[in-house]
Amino acid sequence: MASRAASCLLRCAGLLWLGSTAGCDGDSKKGSIAQSDDIDGDGYTEADGDCDEDDAEVNPDATEVCDGIDNDCNGAVDEGVTEIWYPDADGDGFGADDAPTEACSRPDNHVPSATDCDDFSAEVFPGAAEVCDGVDTDCDDIPDPTSCRPVETAELRIDGTIEAMRLGGSVSAVGDWDGDGVADLAVGAPEHDAARGGVWIFRGPMTADDWTPADAAAFRLGADNGQAYAHAVVALPDLDGDGLPELAVGAWGDTTGGSAAGAVEILRGGTLGEISDADVIARYEGSAPGEIAGNALAFAGDLNGDGTPDLVIGAPGDDTAGLGAGAAYIITTRTDGSTTSTSAAFARILGPDDGTSMGQAVEGPGDLDGDGLPDLLLAATGDDTGGEDAGAFFILHGPITADRATIDADSGWFGEATGDQAGGSIAAPGDVNDDGYADLVVGAPDQDLGGNGAGLIYIIYGPSTGAHTLDRADARLVGRQPGDHAGNALDASADVDGDGIHDVLIGAYIDDSAAINAGAAYLVLGPWSGTTYLTEAEGGFIGEAEADVAGWSVAIAGDLNDGGQQDIVVGAPGHDKLATDGGVAYVIFGEGLSF
Repeated sequence: MASRAASCLLRCAGLLWLGSTAGCDGDSKKGSIAQSDDIDGDGYTEADGDCDEDDAEVNPDATEVCDGIDNDCNGAVDEGVTEIWYPDADGDGFGADDAPTEACSRPDNHVPSATDCDDFSAEVFPGAAEVCDGVDTDCDDIPDPTSCRPVETAELRIDGTIEAMRLGGSVSAVGDWDGDGVADLAVGAPEHDAARGGVWIFRGPMTADDWTPADAAAFRLGADNGQAYAHAVVALPDLDGDGLPELAVGAWGDTTGGSAAGAVEILRGGTLGEISDADVIARYEGSAPGEIAGNALAFAGDLNGDGTPDLVIGAPGDDTAGLGAGAAYIITTRTDGSTTSTSAAFARILGPDDGTSMGQAVEGPGDLDGDGLPDLLLAATGDDTGGEDAGAFFILHGPITADRATIDADSGWFGEATGDQAGGSIAAPGDVNDDGYADLVVGAPDQDLGGNGAGLIYIIYGPSTGAHTLDRADARLVGRQPGDHAGNALDASADVDGDGIHDVLIGAYIDDSAAINAGAAYLVLGPWSGTTYLTEAEGGFIGEAEADVAGWSVAIAGDLNDGGQQDIVVGAPGHDKLATDGGVAYVIFGEGLSF
């Protein structure tokens, strides 16, 4: 006993010298161990499982943290506390699921998610805006928006049946041709039958199906080779008081007034079957060889204020102001079946110089200056003010009662660079920005901002006065890729998505998205601002095959299937389904689109 007591006293004395009394009270609890064995004072010895006697934070009862150390002495380092990191090669904030890294903190160029479907494109990631480019931009396994699709998925197609018919060379809304309360459609083939040409009118309601010209309710064919009948087609209001709209048809190759003098006919609304001369309620013939009158047409309202609607006829070959200076004739509509020369026009707007091709495009845009009178919009694609063939367009405020030169225009807009051909197409969207003034949409199909010949569409919000270059336009829509020639055809006459604001349908007939020169058409919803590339278009309709040139003509054509929404028509005169270059007009029903 004495020996055991002495040993205890000696032990306690040593512990007191070390500044501790642990174990001197006979406590046998865990942790009441010799301090010489628990060097770091964490209450655990090596025998108790402490794996680091130099670190009090490391012991079997510690919490594992992400620091590269086995904190809880279970033989594993950082178990359950690391994160998985995925490489983000394109820096868009979303990683790829290959070669993940397990680490405590984020390594360079890594992110915590592996949801990127293309880690080599910063434009492709979950939540990105889906665009019409055949790529799954937002990684939802759907390549494009439902409104962006191959045009062959159109609900209805009208295919030409004769070789080189090239149906779809022109397309136009007609209004309610037959008076049944449903919109109807005009489709032209100006190159049909050695370029005699022809126009076919199809009655609504249209149903999903495959049609041919044999399904037309009415048609009229050109009279002579090379006439190019129906190169231009435009709907007119009821002129003869029978409650039905009329149709103006241009034939720039008509030779009655001389070689390629051109002509225009107004067809009586409601006529069914073959439209005979008796149902041509007015005819206007070019007055000199080479005028190519009827190359473009527009209804502009009553421009001279005499109470009778007027027709605007583009004649880009008119030589009055210079060789190929061009002109636009403003002529009173008639319904008496008479024939009149374009020389009887009450006003001519003459091109500014040789080769300017005034009248290449014409449009009645409505009231641009807010005075309650209709105005006039005319294009001269060969104007050289901004560079050779940079193009231009001119605004003339009504009333217009006599000849005028472009120097007298109320406003002029000039192409930005050589070869742009600004004014290659023009459209009237109404008052898109709700400021009380009508606005303008103008195509420059050879403009190069999106690449050589990609094309560009300018938006100009009214009112407009003075002279400007088009770099001052309020908004721009840029072709997707070089050579597309976006803006060769335009229609902004209606609201497709139902928000009360007009939208614009754009032809890009040499678009190569599907194949070389397969073509495409793009729908961009209004209003517009800034610069938008057509890769961001809300709708895209991509041609089927090489050389189809889909988008050669386009129309927002009314509610053709009586489904409650505006329908879209895209002409592809180079398509070959039923005959080589037989052509086709695709009809896309508006209710099948989603935005």
